Amino acid sequence: MISLDNAHIENAPLKPAPYINNNAPKGGTLRQGIIARFNSLNPFILKGIAPSELFMIYESLFQGTENSTQMQSQIAKCVEISENHRSISFLIHPKAAWHDGQPIIAKDVQFTIETLRNQGHPFYASLLGFIDHVDVLSPQKVIIHSKSTLSTEQIFSIARLSILPSHFWESKSFEKSANIIPLGSGPYRLSSYQMGTSLAFKRVTDHWALNEPSSIGRYNFDLLSYQYYSDPNTLRQALFSNDIDLNQENLSKAWATQYLPDKTKSMNINTQCILNQQPRNLQAFQLNLRNPLFKNLTLRKTLSDAFDFNWSNKQLFYGQYTRSNSFFDNTIFNGQLPFSDYESSLLASQPLLAHLPPYQFKTYANKEELLETLREDLTTLLKEGYTLKDQQLFTPGGQPVKFTILIYSDAFERIILPLISHLKRIGIQAKIKKVIPSQFFRLRRDHQFDMFINTFSNDGWPISEVGFYWGSQYAKKSNTSNHSGLEDPLVDWLIDKINQSKQPSEYAAYLKAMDRYLLNQYIVIPQWHIANQRIASTEHIAFPKSMSKNGLDLHSLWFEQQTLSHMQNCASDMAKNSGD
Repeated sequence: MISLDNAHIENAPLKPAPYINNNAPKGGTLRQGIIARFNSLNPFILKGIAPSELFMIYESLFQGTENSTQMQSQIAKCVEISENHRSISFLIHPKAAWHDGQPIIAKDVQFTIETLRNQGHPFYASLLGFIDHVDVLSPQKVIIHSKSTLSTEQIFSIARLSILPSHFWESKSFEKSANIIPLGSGPYRLSSYQMGTSLAFKRVTDHWALNEPSSIGRYNFDLLSYQYYSDPNTLRQALFSNDIDLNQENLSKAWATQYLPDKTKSMNINTQCILNQQPRNLQAFQLNLRNPLFKNLTLRKTLSDAFDFNWSNKQLFYGQYTRSNSFFDNTIFNGQLPFSDYESSLLASQPLLAHLPPYQFKTYANKEELLETLREDLTTLLKEGYTLKDQQLFTPGGQPVKFTILIYSDAFERIILPLISHLKRIGIQAKIKKVIPSQFFRLRRDHQFDMFINTFSNDGWPISEVGFYWGSQYAKKSNTSNHSGLEDPLVDWLIDKINQSKQPSEYAAYLKAMDRYLLNQYIVIPQWHIANQRIASTEHIAFPKSMSKNGLDLHSLWFEQQTLSHMQNCASDMAKNSGD
């Protein structure tokens, strides 16, 4: 096991997760609905949009645990870090194999790193840029050499990398593989698909890691079927019509009004809220600083102040949500946490960061408080040279303060319209620009937007992400995650410090400072989160008595034995009637 503390390696015996039912029966097909579309089966390249579910067919050298600061062995049986921290060696598990029966070998690790750096999404070139070269010492042993001393994050980046089969791709074009069913090594393999609408994954009954602790009691369904929808209402009706078995509901209004007890009981649907304590993503309005309008900090703060979350939560969300205030919620890197003396000392050379208070959003008890804040913001803007004429606010340069908010779903209109109304009171004109999903992703990719609703991932170890989201080197490149176009020397300084850090206390200092600084710059307007996952499922799906602290683990579910027996009998009868 690799832990966060300076990439410390433990040889503690691995145990099955405590929330798993080791006696769960295997069999049946679990049907799920997903709000998305896709046009590629390769999630590693720039071209096309591939569904994240495809990562299920791959294994990594090490895999995550409930503790986001630790990883446990998977493809790699052993790991060794050199004394000078300039190289890391992995010994491949002797049973590790691809779905075609070929063994996973050290050459596959070398191929993966070189292919992803040279032909993969630009993300991988940046993520693996610290690697100097890779040597294959034997079929089972590979050593990865770094250009400089390895940080914990760099070690983790290698360890959790999905490994690709070199023998499968040697006769194929990796960059032109949108329609190729890929070969994997995970507990499920991709068995069939309809581009854009469905994927089916078949359980690998002789999977090489079947008896490993990470597999015991998990992967209970013979087939996982995913149906992809562009509209949440259609997905919901699919559940009510028994076309899918499970839906994670994301809309508070739907959860409060569409899953009433009498209705779900008559449809044999169970609903439950599952506590989710995993690191929490940040959902926020994302501003594009490439638009000169948003260069002014006071204007950005005004836009943030106009968002009345309390009203939205009460009137629209049925009180289900909490306002978000961190990019790294539920981690030790949350900027709301105080700096220790040691952390403060690391930031002493940057007084602005060392003394910056945690971010605080405006909250209102009533409409009058909101209007008073907006009047104060308008007064400040006028002092800075803005002018108000015929109910239109103009910048000091004479540009009208107008912008659009890019969306592709009706769900957000009811949240955005009150914000637009509030801004109109002080002469700021905003409007909604709704497009189809494919156009939305293209405009976002090319940074052709003023504002959109973004989600910033947080895996509990958010080191590499910050560079991709905020590094100046990505500000002028299309199809990068720096949607804000941020170019800030202080942020770049923090990114460098994060990349050079070796201890958790160092990471914590710089990430807390990053969190505070970005939010106090009002580059985003944080929205909301919920501590529970809202799950609706058909009654024959069984759940463990206790759950992972990270919420629902899809692979820990199973079909009730009675239902499974009925399904198997039906399948047998169908086979007899068809003459098979």
